[in-house]
Amino acid sequence: VAAEAIEKVENVFWLQELGMPEALWVFKVKDFGPLVVTIDAEGNNLTEEVIEKAKESFD
Repeated sequence: VAAEAIEKVENVFWLQELGMPEALWVFKVKDFGPLVVTIDAEGNNLTEEVIEKAKESFD
């Protein structure tokens, strides 16, 4: 499903060094989302927070 939203490969970094699966790909996409970011740049983890709150509600 995600691949259908890709309109164009804008750039690719470290393809030779890392290989295709591990390289950093930059895509132009259309109608892709909405998305939920569960780990932000500061290391906050929404998934872990939700699990902890759910556990607390069962205690």
